[in-house]
Amino acid sequence: MEEARWKKDETPYFLFTCEKCGRWLYVKTMQKNKKCLSCRKNHDVNSIKKRAEIVKGINPAARRVKELQHELAKRELGGTPDFRAENDFNINTNKSYQLGKNLKEKIGSEERQDYYSDIFRDILLILSRSYDFFPKYLIEMKAEEYNIPHHEIIRLIKFYVIKDLLIPLKNDYFRIKK
Repeated sequence: MEEARWKKDETPYFLFTCEKCGRWLYVKTMQKNKKCLSCRKNHDVNSIKKRAEIVKGINPAARRVKELQHELAKRELGGTPDFRAENDFNINTNKSYQLGKNLKEKIGSEERQDYYSDIFRDILLILSRSYDFFPKYLIEMKAEEYNIPHHEIIRLIKFYVIKDLLIPLKNDYFRIKK
């Protein structure tokens, strides 16, 4: 019986730029057409043969296209591009949920617990709309976004489990009673 082995991809690919938008693309030499992912222009593979670079294998082709696209971006932008999405670093600006430094001094512990409880209930509502069940760490992450201290998070989880609104499942997962 023969052993299964990985076979190196030696398929030839053409690397070329889109005639309309200038984006770098790759296509198998056997294909007849290639549609640009950016501007949706169709390219006839026979017409790009003369100006295309040939690379063997999908991984080298994809790597080379990334390199060429990066060089193009450097030329166009005049420097190294920043490819982060604009929502990578979200900061919670919802003022109603942000505690001021002096809030602990201004309100009593019961009022503060009610405040945290209201926020926590909203968090559970948000999570229940997105997930049927969710892990404990997701509750903790959301609560920390709203500046609820860790000891309060633990207390609130226990409180809502006792109230039978938060139902514990296996492996620190929870679901909301409907």
